[in-house]
Amino acid sequence: NIRIYNALKLAEQYHGDQKYGDNSYMYHIHECIDTAIAWGYNDDDLLISLALHDTIEDTTLSQEMIANEFSEKIALTVWAVSGIGNNRKERMKSIYQKIGLTDISGLVKLIDRYCNYKNTTDGSSHRKMYDKEMDEFIENLSKYTKTEDMDRLIKLYKNRIEQ
Repeated sequence: NIRIYNALKLAEQYHGDQKYGDNSYMYHIHECIDTAIAWGYNDDDLLISLALHDTIEDTTLSQEMIANEFSEKIALTVWAVSGIGNNRKERMKSIYQKIGLTDISGLVKLIDRYCNYKNTTDGSSHRKMYDKEMDEFIENLSKYTKTEDMDRLIKLYKNRIEQ
């Protein structure tokens, strides 16, 4: 699909040399898209939004540029999952306040968190941060996602804390 391809190229261009752990940032983008497909989703708007989900937050790509290139819905979805604020608490609050802006923004954020959590290791600062946020994350996203999808994150979380 040319639109998804274009979104991936744009994400690659704007994320540039950014890293996701030891990997290129595109590793995370592809993992999110692959996860959506594995969960049975193949909607273009969802996959494009996943390709671009960190661009407003982490790069100079703007919501307006995304709307001009793709659609208002995709731009609004990427905006909804972008944390804006001076610290982690403020950034997460801004996401929770916007997460219902589109019918797919909750799923985009859930898949992003699932992939991020899956890539953490025991005792890491990221694992501790996600563990601390888990209850509030589930509470704020549950009304915007399918139960079966949220259960995937909950199962991963419970398996990790029981190890």
